[in-house]
Amino acid sequence: EVSETGEFLVSNVQCLRGYVVHYGLVTRGCLQVGQTVDPTICKASREGCMRNHSATHLLNSALTEIAPSTQQQGSSVSPYKLTFDVH
Repeated sequence: EVSETGEFLVSNVQCLRGYVVHYGLVTRGCLQVGQTVDPTICKASREGCMRNHSATHLLNSALTEIAPSTQQQGSSVSPYKLTFDVH
């Protein structure tokens, strides 16, 4: 039997002790531990993340070519922006 349809908007995903943890907000319905879900992806957000993820690799490559001692210390990627930390 299919229960109520709900919605959970994922804002972040992290690996934690061997588990993939999804952080977000239940915007409709409710979730219960062990419940089966059918995920869908927001195409515009996914494409934005893909572009910015690729851009971090390109930026890192260009910076290390120009200044070989440059090291990436971290980055953050979202659909709308990226940050890139170097040392």
